[in-house]
Amino acid sequence: MSIVPKEFELYDFVKVSKKWGNSRERIRLLAFAHLKEGKSVKESTIYVWLRYFRSKGLEGLKEP
Repeated sequence: MSIVPKEFELYDFVKVSKKWGNSRERIRLLAFAHLKEGKSVKESTIYVWLRYFRSKGLEGLKEP
């Protein structure tokens, strides 16, 4: 079972990261680009970001 949501195919996370100014948000997007490429991650933080993405899409990754 893959942790990568099907919706990942809809986004070019690297391209989006270049448009977003907040560095913390850009790190999230680049981590997702890493996952989309099939690379593994160990950080539990990424799983939290995945929950936010699943519930709100890209907007869920933005700083409050």
